[in-house]
Amino acid sequence: MLQMVLIGIGAGAATALLFASVASGAVISILLFYLAPLPILIAAVGWSHWAALIAAVTASAGLAVVFGGTFFIAFLLGIGLPLTIAGIGAGLLAGWAVDAVYRRSHLASSLYGTVSGALGG
Repeated sequence: MLQMVLIGIGAGAATALLFASVASGAVISILLFYLAPLPILIAAVGWSHWAALIAAVTASAGLAVVFGGTFFIAFLLGIGLPLTIAGIGAGLLAGWAVDAVYRRSHLASSLYGTVSGALGG
């Protein structure tokens, strides 16, 4: 649980910094702005949707401290919540894919054992 909280805080801080980089006015900051949601998605798929939710709240709070309170609600509802929901879907999809591969490999190994036993091998 502690690891998930720390990952969420780290991903939220990274997201807030990437998102806030556009305020510098540099050309490269546009690329960083577009990559800002990536740490939340990595936290969601790699750990849990709870880590993504913690990351979204952390990023929103960080942006609210620097840019004002309206950024908290705007970032949380506009970026954080949809990414958390997408992370839930991606995590479920990854779990289903792993389960399907496991079942297919288990089926293949059981069929191989049946065929090789019937052939006397």
